[in-house]
Amino acid sequence: MTDEQICSDVRHVDDETLIVISSQAMPPSTLADPVAPESRSDDVEARILAGAMVCLERFGVAKTTLDDIAGEADCSRATVYRYFSSRAAVVQAAVDADIDRVTDAIVASASRADNLEDAVTAMFVCAARALVTHTALQRALDLEPEVVLPALSFEGGDRMFTEAAVRFAPVFARFVSPDRAVRAAEWSTRVLLAYLHPDRAPFSMTDEVAARALVRRHIVPAFPPSQPLNEVSP
Repeated sequence: MTDEQICSDVRHVDDETLIVISSQAMPPSTLADPVAPESRSDDVEARILAGAMVCLERFGVAKTTLDDIAGEADCSRATVYRYFSSRAAVVQAAVDADIDRVTDAIVASASRADNLEDAVTAMFVCAARALVTHTALQRALDLEPEVVLPALSFEGGDRMFTEAAVRFAPVFARFVSPDRAVRAAEWSTRVLLAYLHPDRAPFSMTDEVAARALVRRHIVPAFPPSQPLNEVSP
């Protein structure tokens, strides 16, 4: 069997089996965490998550292994297992962290807006640019659609829109009544995704002029500004 065949076989061995093999093949001293005790902190976890994202971009979800992640994070498999129970747990945590990063950027993009149109336009452009240039996401959509599509359809889609509504509602609450903020956030997310796909959209959502035209047509008319407090009936 060639070295290439051996490596190919190892990629298909489950994590638990690899732990047993490693513990039998190496003396205890070689299994020790190479990271100095004083550096075992959130920095190590962040490095693991960053390494996982690099591996997802390079190999895709199905072919990324714990060895890949540990190597990219410059730590041992044992270190990874101190922070995460399995490969799936690392991948999920990396994806969740990246969603938080993109969400924070989208919310921040609307922080200087003085009205709903400007806020949603900024959010649309920021979100579109982040998603269409996201290497790991685009790779999964091209080569592993079965990994992404369940999160965009049926119950997975419902959960995603609910989560998006909660995350973005505070932005909309600045411009519409609080009871409509969640609904406005969900509707805007649906409009964004409907026009985001480059093969189906009549224009690019990364273009501010095009995004603003979409906001004026589909978002602003549906959610008029909140009534000023001094005009609210007692």
